[in-house]
Amino acid sequence: MVDKEHILRVLRIHFQVDNEEIKRDDNRIEIGDDGSVSVWGNVRMTKPAGGRIPVRFDQVGGWFQAERCGLTSFENFPLSCNSLFVAENYLSSFNKCSVGLLSIDIQNNRFENFVGLDTETLDLIEATGNPLKSLEGLPETPPEEPLRIGITYRKDLPLLRLLVATEIDILDPQRSYKRFEPVQSILRNYAGQGKRAMFDCQKELEDAGFSENARW
Repeated sequence: MVDKEHILRVLRIHFQVDNEEIKRDDNRIEIGDDGSVSVWGNVRMTKPAGGRIPVRFDQVGGWFQAERCGLTSFENFPLSCNSLFVAENYLSSFNKCSVGLLSIDIQNNRFENFVGLDTETLDLIEATGNPLKSLEGLPETPPEEPLRIGITYRKDLPLLRLLVATEIDILDPQRSYKRFEPVQSILRNYAGQGKRAMFDCQKELEDAGFSENARW
């Protein structure tokens, strides 16, 4: 039998709703008979819990934030929410990641690709500071809604798949928060065109000395 009082106590220790402490009879929170938690508001994790989310979330009506919480997996994350902010953790796989997202911030984690990320509704992917080896998992074609993607430059990272985005930010690995202009300026000319512009962009990158980046 599910101990709803215990789940509520854990919530009150580790989370806030709409930047407020959770009350005992908080009408923004519903705990199901299976132990899952739904929240009508924005959820912020304020205290780490051994590398994981300590309760199982179902639906979150707003954004879900769990930055700098030592997280190693998406276990117990909301099944759906509007936006997800999980920068500066130890995440490396999108297994059980929330769906229906409008934006996601995974900066400074351990992702090597985007496999498993549901990109259908996304309009913003902030992924700087990850050791990306490929862009697999990003859309194959430009989505209907404009998409913005931010990554950190790596000399061996294929970059042509970024052309599905209408806005591309490629940060300089040596100078945080500054764009890596030699490549940024080339991709900017072809942003949002997808594979239609692949060969022209490829040639320009190769001519500029970035042949390892000139791959899909």
